[in-house]
Amino acid sequence: MGNRWRLVSGILAVVLVLGAVPAWAATWYVDGALGTDDDTHGTGSDAAAFKTIQYAINDSRVTAGDTINVAAGTYTEDVTISKQVKLIGVPDAGGALPTLVGVTLTKGASTLTLQASASYTTIENMAFVVPDITGDYKSINISVALSNITIKGCKFNASGKFIVTGRSGATAVQITSGSSNITIEDCTFESGYYVTIQGYVSSLTVENSVITNCKSGINLQGGSNLQIENTDISVIAQGADNDTYCVRFASGSGSTSNMTITGGTFTVDKNNLTATYGTYHSAIIIRAGATGTLQANKMNIEGEVVNQSSTTLDATYNYWGDPSGPSGGVADPETSRVANGTGSLVSANVRFDPWLMEEDGTPTEATYTETVPGSGTVDAEDTPEGMGDVTIGATGVHTITTAKYAENPGGTLLHGDAYYDVHLDNAAGVTSLTIAFCPATADTVIWYWDGTNWRPCSDQVFTAGSPSCVVVTITNTTSPNLADLTGLYFGLGGAGDRGDVNNDGVIDVRDVRLILQAALGLVTLTEDEQVLADVNGDGQVTRADAEALARKLIGLVD
Repeated sequence: MGNRWRLVSGILAVVLVLGAVPAWAATWYVDGALGTDDDTHGTGSDAAAFKTIQYAINDSRVTAGDTINVAAGTYTEDVTISKQVKLIGVPDAGGALPTLVGVTLTKGASTLTLQASASYTTIENMAFVVPDITGDYKSINISVALSNITIKGCKFNASGKFIVTGRSGATAVQITSGSSNITIEDCTFESGYYVTIQGYVSSLTVENSVITNCKSGINLQGGSNLQIENTDISVIAQGADNDTYCVRFASGSGSTSNMTITGGTFTVDKNNLTATYGTYHSAIIIRAGATGTLQANKMNIEGEVVNQSSTTLDATYNYWGDPSGPSGGVADPETSRVANGTGSLVSANVRFDPWLMEEDGTPTEATYTETVPGSGTVDAEDTPEGMGDVTIGATGVHTITTAKYAENPGGTLLHGDAYYDVHLDNAAGVTSLTIAFCPATADTVIWYWDGTNWRPCSDQVFTAGSPSCVVVTITNTTSPNLADLTGLYFGLGGAGDRGDVNNDGVIDVRDVRLILQAALGLVTLTEDEQVLADVNGDGQVTRADAEALARKLIGLVD
């Protein structure tokens, strides 16, 4: 009993020192169809709820840290938040969110304004529709410097406004200078925002969101630490002298530091407009005031990437709209490889090498693109390590892109050692393509991924030399054929591939018997089996292959 009393006394002493224990945060309710705005409502849903969002926020019983649940429906009101709250929309049975439509239409108006003392506010599962505005407008306006604002699961619709007058229109989220730690996640923005998200902020995070059919996407004008993850942005130009961008970072002067973009697809529709000098219709614009770490990786980019700063932008491991890589004729500042592909344009001071060979593709270690007029050869020094010459027999001009993957891009390969890609821009006028894989040994098999399985290339021959190589020939009748070279994975096999005729992962006397039977014409091997039965890699299946495999099995050769 004495111990319990001492414990209670200790707790009471702490309370006296620290002050009263704060009350638990309360939950309040708004229902535009069934609620009533007075000091006896708000404590429950349906008829026990408030009628309007603003009344709920203003009610003296609603204090910092409280949650306001808003029932589905349309709320035609301007909302101002001046205390820390969680404004949470409750979707109806069909998933429709409660929708806010502002009533003030004059220049500079906002649907929802966050004012002083609103730090740590959360806005979740709300829809915002831009009314019939006459000038600049904000769906959400963070009007003073605030911190730790979260906007989650919201939908924004600009009602197709784009440009209202001159250079004005609607902004979905406007952020005032001095704000910090603003997070926007799982949101959609559509139909004509002039700029979707913009302002001056330290630590702006946008993740798992979609911006579509807007003039411009995200514009961090000042501050630091812009982080965009897995967000798709699609924009459409509205004027020859008006910038359009998925992301614009920093301003023309000052210092705005650190931008990281990972994943997602950026697409620019120039809308048949040609930007005037000094105007850009681009996927990413890095302005002169950008500093620190600048990265945009593992993306699909269909639009120009322009870097006006002296800080290098790391835009490696992106798909540029074509397997041949980006265009622009500039050199990668680290590898010196020239952007001579047919994909999206990059400016100087942008790292783009290596790039991805397809949308959301497997990372590559190296990528090379070369244009060949007629028949000709891409020399080994212009292909990735592990490949030799690539020779084309053709009429007309063709672009050949080769790459080495950092990991297996297809399914499991039993003896996989290295993985490559060979892309031909088109097969018209092409009669053959030969690819050398070097160095190699006589029992090396080159495999290709048919979309489901790894299969041995049907026409491959080992050539001894310095270096020794396995040369794969591709025509219209081989497997793979020329039409398959629109992004085809190749795998370099290892020891134990040749001789495993039945491809069961074990080389034994059954494989020797199959090879001998085939050499004598007693059985007919499949196309894949013929390659695996060619133990010496000379392109034929003969008694010599059976003898070579038998000698290997009894240990007479390595």
